[in-house]
Amino acid sequence: MSFEPQITPEMKARYITRRREDVAKLLEAQEAGDFNVLRAVGHQIKGNAATFSFKDLEGYAIALEDAAEVKDSEACAKQIGNIQKWVAAQT
Repeated sequence: MSFEPQITPEMKARYITRRREDVAKLLEAQEAGDFNVLRAVGHQIKGNAATFSFKDLEGYAIALEDAAEVKDSEACAKQIGNIQKWVAAQT
């Protein structure tokens, strides 16, 4: 039996605010070429998305974490874009 968390509108709003902050961190790290930050933020988003059962966001974060691990700038940029679009669609 799986557990689906009860997500209140307030919890979702706080979650989206934190993801907006993460997008800003990702864009800054991308510009600086800081793959360690890209990987760390991707990892954090991955765990948070799984907790909230946001499968699409979780997939983007996994792909970002993997791309940052191998220092693939193009793949990182793609996943950052996907995360940005996901966050924008939540408002």
